[in-house]
Amino acid sequence: MDSKLIYDSNKVICSEPVHIGSIFIKYYLSFFKENLKAPAGGDNVINLQDQIKDCLDSCNKSMTSEQIQNLEERCDINFLASESDQPIINFNIYKARKLYIAQETKLGTELKTIQCLKDFADKADSTDSNIHLTAERYLKYRSNVMIEHEPREQPASYNATAVITIRSYFPYRHDLGIRNTKGLPKFDREFKILGSTKLTEFRDALSCRQDLDTGEEKSLDPNKSTTPENLGAALFYINGVVYIDDRYPYEEGYDYGQSLQKWGHRKGMEIKVYDMGEMCFNDIYVRLGYPNVYQHRGCCEHLFVFSDIECTPPEFMNLVNQFDYPLVTSVYNDCKSYCMICYKYMATWVTLNNLRTMSDEFLWCSRCFTRYNYTTCGKKVGEFS
Repeated sequence: MDSKLIYDSNKVICSEPVHIGSIFIKYYLSFFKENLKAPAGGDNVINLQDQIKDCLDSCNKSMTSEQIQNLEERCDINFLASESDQPIINFNIYKARKLYIAQETKLGTELKTIQCLKDFADKADSTDSNIHLTAERYLKYRSNVMIEHEPREQPASYNATAVITIRSYFPYRHDLGIRNTKGLPKFDREFKILGSTKLTEFRDALSCRQDLDTGEEKSLDPNKSTTPENLGAALFYINGVVYIDDRYPYEEGYDYGQSLQKWGHRKGMEIKVYDMGEMCFNDIYVRLGYPNVYQHRGCCEHLFVFSDIECTPPEFMNLVNQFDYPLVTSVYNDCKSYCMICYKYMATWVTLNNLRTMSDEFLWCSRCFTRYNYTTCGKKVGEFS
């Protein structure tokens, strides 16, 4: 791919460009080759009677076919069930937090990570226990809430395809050539998508607060709706190629295609631009582990990473339902902010430069916001934004 990459691929732990559709066909055919090498009978599973014969031969014993069949029936796993067994209870764990357990170990004590973890455990045991909650948010996967989905009935008209794992992140801004002072990108959610999934379908599955509220100043009319009418235009920047979503009318000055091509012309670069609605993931090249960009609302940028490509064997394809994808498998266990007045409800409003509050930026729940800042007639009290 003769495309321009933002980050030097030699400085990022990532794979070479991979064409998702081609690599799936390559590994999918390998499953059929393995099936052709399987024993006669059409199954890869070794017959239980053959296993018994192999065990008898190794012990220099012999049994007739009737004796082997009788032994197979008596060793059936269903005989392990009993009427006194407790019934199975189905329950869902929506959220569970792992506990730190202080353990002494002599293995790998020279590793810096083990030393830091031991120092952290000692500090937590001797000081404030709330330090656990603070540190867990920065540990990969420890602060995530995993979501399990039950498989549904598979439609008959389903075609085999790859299953791709994508991790998306909250909005993040980074300027090249400037030391990073804004911290690391924060994980948002993890998706499972199919190779046959359209790029527009994945774009619709992405969630951002900018799509729910524009954040406009509305202190004079707090009931004014600032929710956008539609998702608006957007782009994906994947492996040096731009994919535009122009299903919705462009906002003023946000024509991504023309803007990028003009910028590339000034820089002496050829920017490849494709329609997102005409491409599926089987048609594109990706790098596993390399950061890609999702941009919308003009300047709201998210990073997302292709972390895995699964080539499911044909015998397990019935577990993949195309109508379930894009599928959210993990979300970030977000730390909410509480109202600074009642400290009881989650904050849904923020005010700036209010002389009647203790700080310039103040968080409110809906109840305290209206009672403190407005009269019974809905008139604004004081000056703030």
